[in-house]
Amino acid sequence: MKGYGYVIANNEVTIINYSGSDKNVTIPSEIEGLSVNRIGQYAFYGHRLEVVTIPDTVTSIEKGAFMLNRLSEIIIPDSVTHIGHGAFAGNKLTTVIILNSVTHIEREAFWNNPLSRITIEDIEIPLELPEENWIEYYVSEETRASELRTAIGVGELLD
Repeated sequence: MKGYGYVIANNEVTIINYSGSDKNVTIPSEIEGLSVNRIGQYAFYGHRLEVVTIPDTVTSIEKGAFMLNRLSEIIIPDSVTHIGHGAFAGNKLTTVIILNSVTHIEREAFWNNPLSRITIEDIEIPLELPEENWIEYYVSEETRASELRTAIGVGELLD
């Protein structure tokens, strides 16, 4: 697949780098007839991407995968279960939509973004609400507020 570096292991494809120059990228759902399941560490790091579409075959977005781009909005497809440390850090994200399949968000996944809205499982979380109000109301009881704040990297917005 032109523009993408990838590895195949256990009949799954991991994209490990991007060499294209497009600023609007649609990640392929298949390469060599196999599903693209992972976006590897730092795969799209610093490419000045403005728009990225992640296919519903991806289950894991690894550490720093989309760090230091120009993304303003991202929709995490419902196939994704894992978002790695700093995966979307240093973009221009104002809106993040996380569908209900995500079970693990590592720290600072969305750090250093001008976030104004996060939607998890179709429930909007307005970031201006104090921690004790929004976290208990919007997020399942097994997720502690401090863990989520650290994961999305917006603690300073909530203080």
